[in-house]
Amino acid sequence: MSLSIKLCHPLDNNTASAFVLELDLMLSIKEHVVGVFGDSGAGKSTLLKHIAGIVQTRGKQIVYYQDDITALLPEHSPCCYQNQHGYLFSHLTVKQNLALVLRHGNYSDTVPFTFDEVIKWCNLLPLLEQNISTLSGGEIQRIAFARSLLSGKSLILLDEPFSALDWQTREQMLRLLPWLKANYGIEFIIVSHSLRELSLVASYIVILKQGKVIKHGVSNEIITRYSQGHGQQAVTALRGKVIEHIEKYQLAKVLLDGENEQAVTVHANDMYQGNVLLSLNANKVSLSKTKPSLTSIVNLLKVTVRKIERQPSAALITLALNEQLILAEISLMSLDKLTLAIDEQVYAQFKVL
Repeated sequence: MSLSIKLCHPLDNNTASAFVLELDLMLSIKEHVVGVFGDSGAGKSTLLKHIAGIVQTRGKQIVYYQDDITALLPEHSPCCYQNQHGYLFSHLTVKQNLALVLRHGNYSDTVPFTFDEVIKWCNLLPLLEQNISTLSGGEIQRIAFARSLLSGKSLILLDEPFSALDWQTREQMLRLLPWLKANYGIEFIIVSHSLRELSLVASYIVILKQGKVIKHGVSNEIITRYSQGHGQQAVTALRGKVIEHIEKYQLAKVLLDGENEQAVTVHANDMYQGNVLLSLNANKVSLSKTKPSLTSIVNLLKVTVRKIERQPSAALITLALNEQLILAEISLMSLDKLTLAIDEQVYAQFKVL
């Protein structure tokens, strides 16, 4: 494992909701983009600040690969912490803010990409000469992410980094993370209140509740099971590998993990390569007992019914595709019409992702 975390840190001691952030966790951040999920006040941000060296306390040990980084100050740590506020210098331009980290950062000589590449990825070219004080919260978050990349640090800790962005732009930024990891070896831990957001980017999930890890594991199982309730939209995170780009339509074919090889079609650009995660909302999935033909619905998967949960306003069906799970939310009328049975094979269909 590439990151070992041992913590025992009392939180909010002067309030009725006091608890202890207590962890003994080993994470393979070399293999996974790690997502941390939990309610407000669960200890997510404090965890990242401990890893980065911003918060110090007794009863703590952070080992990054073979190096004990417990006592390192933030400027000397190989970890870069970025929160949702950005904290840029408001009297400087965007370009001047980014130049500061290149000029004064302790790791700036290890940046594996160019300044211009980062500007392109974060779509900052039109903003370079503007003062920070004139920009929106979403623009500031994109600039802060560019600054994190230009820090040259190998592990970037992201605390709700794109919360001010519209969903389309947020999705574009999130998809950068696994691509940067695959192509440049940058490691990421990202905190979010949204399992839908984490389903796009995190292949391993840690769930915190009142300072304790209550679940952790690969994202398909954790997100699929935990998004059923807890105030979250039911969503699935599917693992796969890009096998073909259809440039004419700006689409790609993704072969889903598992022995029974099945592929789906997704919207993609030329940066969408290699192993990927697909986020599929349960209410976008329809079911059929027979194989549909002559339909505009592009994606069709043969799956097995594993669980049927009748809810007050809809039915939530858990489906198995090899070892991966998929959720489908259908109407109660459709459930009665289909008369589904456990272990029955059906077809799940959904539009281009």
